[in-house]
Amino acid sequence: MRQIVRALFQRRKQNAPSTPASNSPKPVPITDMHTIAGTARRCIEEFLFHMLGECEIAYDFYREWNGGWRVRTEISGSTTGRLDFVLFTTPQGGMLALPHPFPESWRVQHGVAASDGSIWTLSDDGDVVPFFPSPPV
Repeated sequence: MRQIVRALFQRRKQNAPSTPASNSPKPVPITDMHTIAGTARRCIEEFLFHMLGECEIAYDFYREWNGGWRVRTEISGSTTGRLDFVLFTTPQGGMLALPHPFPESWRVQHGVAASDGSIWTLSDDGDVVPFFPSPPV
């Protein structure tokens, strides 16, 4: 399982664009959850496995005041805690589950892979933007 997830993240990083586009389309909040709850669970599970390793996750989907959807997760296992995710649709039609709040080290070092292979993060201003890793020093 771990090898499969690592391979997916490596492939996604390879397929990500190499230069930022200042006027590129942005992800939009998901407002219809009828058929995509399973995809949201898979995105969140892959992200948390990549960041934390093996853990158990309980999901609670709820609607925000603006009509968008969030997922509150309860994490148990070697790491325990609670983390919310905001669900977006990427410009290419993939699903993005962005942690909120987004831990700073994850935001600047890893970003979050969407189901379509694109990788996203938050800018210093809080905007959802494509993730471009810094070159190694």
